[in-house]
Amino acid sequence: MKLIFGANGKLGTDFKELFDSIGEKYIATDKNEVDITNGDFLRAYIKTMNQNYKIDTIINCAAYNDVDKAETEKELCYKLNAEAPANLAMIASEIGATFITYSTDFVFNGLIEGYLYNESTGYIEEDEPHPLSTYAKTKYEGELLVSQVIENPENTSRIYIVRTSWVFGKGNTNFVDKIIEWSKQKNELKVVDDQVSSPTYSKDLAYFSWELIKKGCESGIYHFTNDDIASKYDQAKYILEIRDLWPETWVQMKIIKKNGIIHKFFLKLEKYLYEKADKVIFLGENFNYILSLGIDKNKVYTISNGVDLEEFDKNMSSPIKLNAEKFNITYTGSIGTANNLDELLDLAKLIDNDAIIFNIVGRGPLKEHLENRIQEEKISNIRFYDPIDKTLVPSLLRSSQALIILLLDIELYQVGISPNKLFEYFASSRPILFYGNTVSDYVARSNSGISVPAGEILKLRDACLKLYNMSTEEREELGRNGRNYVEENFDWRVLANKVDQIIESV
Repeated sequence: MKLIFGANGKLGTDFKELFDSIGEKYIATDKNEVDITNGDFLRAYIKTMNQNYKIDTIINCAAYNDVDKAETEKELCYKLNAEAPANLAMIASEIGATFITYSTDFVFNGLIEGYLYNESTGYIEEDEPHPLSTYAKTKYEGELLVSQVIENPENTSRIYIVRTSWVFGKGNTNFVDKIIEWSKQKNELKVVDDQVSSPTYSKDLAYFSWELIKKGCESGIYHFTNDDIASKYDQAKYILEIRDLWPETWVQMKIIKKNGIIHKFFLKLEKYLYEKADKVIFLGENFNYILSLGIDKNKVYTISNGVDLEEFDKNMSSPIKLNAEKFNITYTGSIGTANNLDELLDLAKLIDNDAIIFNIVGRGPLKEHLENRIQEEKISNIRFYDPIDKTLVPSLLRSSQALIILLLDIELYQVGISPNKLFEYFASSRPILFYGNTVSDYVARSNSGISVPAGEILKLRDACLKLYNMSTEEREELGRNGRNYVEENFDWRVLANKVDQIIESV
């Protein structure tokens, strides 16, 4: 039976997965179950486990690894990194079990000149340690204490000290995890580039350790890392998320001139960001524009916007009370050029049915323009409402009979679209009128409403009337289709898993 300490960390997690895959039996413990700094308790615990299960191997994955914090928690650091491994080694020797524990390249001072550092091979096992920090000193002290057990003439156990460096993998927080957390708190990250070592994958370290144990190699110190070297800066991988195609969006919206000075500047910046990114996440589905800049297609991924479905399952009342006697078709969101609401007014003028009313909820630079049009053109079946709290939007959408989204007829949308409002529409279980030309026609794919090509305003009118003339059951079926579609593809939890996979791949 194998006994693992620190089983919930990176290395411990991979040992468990390895043993599960090959059918090795093990007991996994962590600090919440066994305090390895309590020598008396530790000895009693292992002796009991050995009596009950016959422990043949003890694996110590526990350690104090916070290098900076160790300077103020010296006692705890010493107990975990020096005393505990020594106690485990002695107990393993007493019961005749193999023991393996882990040290670090920090036991060396890192100077390229002066202390036996070989630029081609790095430090070797015979090099003399010169620890500098409290963390490094406790690790080295642990090595010395365990080595005393190895050298004891009465010891018959195999005991291994494995020096490694910058371990990354599953389990507890690593440097990559820290980078992600810091990025949530700061707009700019500063990472040192003068600390160089060999990042080591915990899964490989577990496999190497198991080979060491299986083969019954000679007791002593071993070095193991993955190939090549990197700095902390190199480890801080850069993932670029593209929300819109800048500056191409500005060009197509006629904000700047194509090939003008501003366009050329931002195009150069855009290309630079793409090239430097380890991965690129794009909201659209068509990568042609990105690939046209010479970017490797293998590092570009699609992850769209989405919706928090839990918010749509709350029972809250909308402050906007729509006319219950009308067939309400509702738009929510910004009121700007890109939202194409002038055509919504054109549509309203074409609807010769007093039972149908259009609701526009939101604000934006074109609201006054649209209100003036309504007054001048005497459009009577449009209602404007001020924005409401986002948490109340679901109830507003559910109080509508249908929802509408309109896109400008521009080439830009051929790369795909990912408007948040569309996924909120899906989540509300209401049929959708979609007006646009894009490769991402989610409404048609999900059979959750009626799609009409941009520029075909008469067809959009016919679609409105078709929805109105449907039975309640038919419209409810379209709404259910949309809800099922967003649950499977655009729930935030689904999208978060995709992001996690991309992060893990770098």
